[in-house]
Amino acid sequence: MMRTSISLCALFLLFLMAACSKKEQGLQTLFLSDQLRQMLPYGNGQTVRFTNGQGATIEAAVNVKRGTTKKSACATCDAYVYEEFMEVNMTVGGKPFVNMSVDSRPIVFLSIFSPEDNYQIGAGFDFATIEGTSQPSCNAPRQMCFDSLAIGGSSTFNRVLEISNGVSNSSSQLTRAYYTVNRGLIGFAYGNGITYRLLQ
Repeated sequence: MMRTSISLCALFLLFLMAACSKKEQGLQTLFLSDQLRQMLPYGNGQTVRFTNGQGATIEAAVNVKRGTTKKSACATCDAYVYEEFMEVNMTVGGKPFVNMSVDSRPIVFLSIFSPEDNYQIGAGFDFATIEGTSQPSCNAPRQMCFDSLAIGGSSTFNRVLEISNGVSNSSSQLTRAYYTVNRGLIGFAYGNGITYRLLQ
């Protein structure tokens, strides 16, 4: 009797798994466009360096991940679509520093963990792109484009997007990030004026 019960349970579980698998096989996939992929110009294993111009230099290790995730309306709801994504994570001494990601939406998701606060405090700088292109939007809220911009008082970069996160400029928190399509994150600044820039 016990063996029969176990067999019935096993058969029921197999049936459920097969039913779920069939259901998920019919799901649509939202693919990541090549244009959005180009918005994250990093390679796995790459090293990037930033300096604040006052003697502090940080060296970050880059990890690039690509994959597909299932999306659902809630944690216990059935998935309704697959979505392709690309994610870039930078770490400094094993601590999270920069997270960037893109999926099927025309948005680059960007967060930076503050080196001035031992990478314990983060700030978000998500920005909109022009759909169907590899260009950031210059007209979206909290986004401004510059033909060229000197960051940290010395290095000049071309075609720069400045993203503000809306935090008061009088604070010691991260308030702005700087980005270019060909280099990715090129700098970030605090409300008190401390600015980190990419070492070219």
